[in-house]
Formats: sequence, C-alpha cells, structure tokens
Amino acid sequence: MSRTSPNPERILDFARRLARDFHGVEPPEADLRQRIEHVLWGRKQAWSCLEDGIVNEVELRNLLLDHLDYECAHLSGRAWMNFDPVSRRTLIDALDEVLFGRAATAQ
Repeated sequence: MSRTSPNPERILDFARRLARDFHGVEPPEADLRQRIEHVLWGRKQAWSCLEDGIVNEVELRNLLLDHLDYECAHLSGRAWMNFDPVSRRTLIDALDEVLFGRAATAQ
C-alpha cells in the first residue's frame, strides 16, 4: 500500500515542540533531524515497514515518539512517563495528525 510520506519539516516542528514545551530544552536541530530521518527513512525504515504491513501506524508513531523523547530526555532528565496523561494524549494526537492526517490505527 502506497501512502503519502509525511512532511519532514512538520515532523521537525513537532519535535521542537516536544523538546521546548515539554522537556524545556533546545537540542540541536541537526540531532532532531537525524533522529527523524533515522527512524522513518534511514536505518529503521519505519515508513517502508508501514507500507509493507510489517508495522502499523500506532507502532510507527510510538517508535518515532520514543526516539524523539530519548533525544530530549537525556538533556532534560525527564522522560515521557513524567508527563501527565492529558499532555501525553495531546502530543500523541498532534504527532498522529502530522504523520497521518488523522488518528493512527493499529490495523
């Protein structure tokens, strides 16, 4: 199944928001770009795996979110589980919109 690949700049905007608004840090933009590239189109090939049915949208989103959170958490000392559930849901919804234009599905 062929999908429209998400806009890397919109994903980077999301990553900046995660870093700034939730972690309170400003990691180097190059690091965030590299992390996004690594997960979606680089070594991890998550987008190709999604198209091939190896992973679903929820798994792809969680993988990318975990990698971006890691990039920020080692600077801030705070990780995903430190955020309140409402904030986590807001971030998940925002990332789903950037990646898929809607809520991710597990199918």
